[in-house]
Amino acid sequence: MFRFASVIKIILIILVAELSSISVFASTDYKKDLLDNAKELELSSNPYWYSLVHYKQTLFGGFESQADDPRFFLATNGKTSPDEELIATINAFFIDNVDGDHPQCRFPARYFWLKKNLNFNKSKLIERKCAELDNWAQEIKPGTLTLIFPAAYINGPSSMFGHTLLRVNPSDYRKNSPLISYALNYAANANTDDNALTFTYKGMFGGYPGVFSIVPYYEKIKEYSDFENRDIWEYSLNYTQQEVEQLMRHAWEVRNITFDYYFLTENCSYHMLSLMEVARPGLDLTSQFDMRAIPADTVRAVVDQGIVTEVQYRPSSTTVIKSHALELTEEEINLTIELARSTIAINNPIIASMNAEKQSRIFEQAYDYSRYLASDDAGVRDSNAKNNWELLAARSEHDMVGKWDPVYVPDTRSDQSHRTRRLSVGIGEYDDESYLSVKLRPAYHDVLDPPDGYSKGAQINFGDIRFKYFKEDSRFELDKFIILNVLSLTAINDYFNPFSWGADWSVERVSSRQGRINAMSLTVVGGYSFSLNNNLTMSTLLEMKALTANSFDKSYSGGLGPIINILYQSSNNSTQVNLKSLSYRAGEEDDFKEAGFEQAFHFGHNQSLRISFIRTFEYERYITDVEMSVVWFF
Repeated sequence: MFRFASVIKIILIILVAELSSISVFASTDYKKDLLDNAKELELSSNPYWYSLVHYKQTLFGGFESQADDPRFFLATNGKTSPDEELIATINAFFIDNVDGDHPQCRFPARYFWLKKNLNFNKSKLIERKCAELDNWAQEIKPGTLTLIFPAAYINGPSSMFGHTLLRVNPSDYRKNSPLISYALNYAANANTDDNALTFTYKGMFGGYPGVFSIVPYYEKIKEYSDFENRDIWEYSLNYTQQEVEQLMRHAWEVRNITFDYYFLTENCSYHMLSLMEVARPGLDLTSQFDMRAIPADTVRAVVDQGIVTEVQYRPSSTTVIKSHALELTEEEINLTIELARSTIAINNPIIASMNAEKQSRIFEQAYDYSRYLASDDAGVRDSNAKNNWELLAARSEHDMVGKWDPVYVPDTRSDQSHRTRRLSVGIGEYDDESYLSVKLRPAYHDVLDPPDGYSKGAQINFGDIRFKYFKEDSRFELDKFIILNVLSLTAINDYFNPFSWGADWSVERVSSRQGRINAMSLTVVGGYSFSLNNNLTMSTLLEMKALTANSFDKSYSGGLGPIINILYQSSNNSTQVNLKSLSYRAGEEDDFKEAGFEQAFHFGHNQSLRISFIRTFEYERYITDVEMSVVWFF
């Protein structure tokens, strides 16, 4: 009996081994069939495969993935070989024993696409259960997509040009509550100790890893609308449920994967486009932005593709406060400020004597302003907590519906504004010499450009290069090359007291005791701006300027002095008057004075005519520069 049982056991072991061997051979044969089929279909050169692995063609004709994390590739040379990465991906799907995620679960977007194109046989390629992925998708429950565009935030280097992200709207009961949906975001993983200059430098040259994240949307609203006081435009997209699900599979693939972050190219806006391409095969958006990806331009490209079905405006907390202030008297404004700062009691007799509508407005405005004061200061937030609760309770005693006029929605969105590249050609006369001028600016906007769709009083110029050709002696010279120029002239009011500031880093043509020379210049200005009416602002500023060139005494010159700037901006024309006086007392000495008048007439969003008259006094002589130029935005 014992011997018979032993024989049966041995036979069973042999049968299992044989069946296992047959299964292995069958698996191997099927794997080969899939690889042959993939080669025949040329899947490794399919544009969608390039999108999935973020391949871009190199200068010399090869391909390289923009992902910079080895964990994103299954082939050792997968970063530069689409063919080898596809082969390694198919091979990995057959792996039996792995630690952690199975490749099918680690790369679900790849698996979904290859399964669709190669028609996987489940009896020959076992489909793995992906519990972690399934739970994640079940929590988010993706349904529709919305492209989110917070406006430019000039005080934050990473958001000077604006920002974009994707909101994933749930398909369940939460679909009508966008604040509890999720947001797909891409950003530089920067060191919190880095200052603005360090961030800008590293961001320009890929010094930070960029990472994708998915976070609750209300957190981004709090960051952009409340903390940074940025208006938000929301663009509903016409993606299908299936396309959104594929996008989320890819979002799972790139989670925690690093990409080198570049401020002007591989930035937030660029990679939102790359995600949108994965969601919809055949869509080509990123190829338009190989050299630079300005958020307003990327949103414009999405709109031009016909993907947008609806646009909504979400004003920032400061926009709401400013809008409501227009409906209050000066006395009521003062009361709201005092209530928010806890300098008067809620049962103040002046407020108590008012009718219910006025009281409700005052408590509402005071509460909103108190929240603004505490938005980025934990200490103020804690100290204001009791006062905020009392304001909220007082406000709740009144029906606020219809008590305020609707917040004004701008007539022009950023994606409808002037294009961000600019070319101008002009004629002029400098110190009695006639010249032709050519100016080319890659990005982005100055205060004399058509203002619609941009923040008034804000200016960012990057890579602006200007040449003059003097006809009399056939002289061609660099007038100015702006490496980076930033200006923020935001007027103070009863509620807000912003500091106006500016910075300019350039190579420019300047005067010296040796004549006209090229010098490196660094300029910073600071002060305050005051609104004279809706379109007119006056600023009083202090300028500090440093110049360096071998022709200067001690090779440098440093000056300090006041500026008065008057700026008028409207849809039809813009005017700027500048009066400045600088006393250079470091290095080469000089007393510099300037009176400037500049006028721009706008013909739509993308054409302007400019006239400028600048009179300077430097090195004991007066110089006049008059110019007229035609400007195109493209």
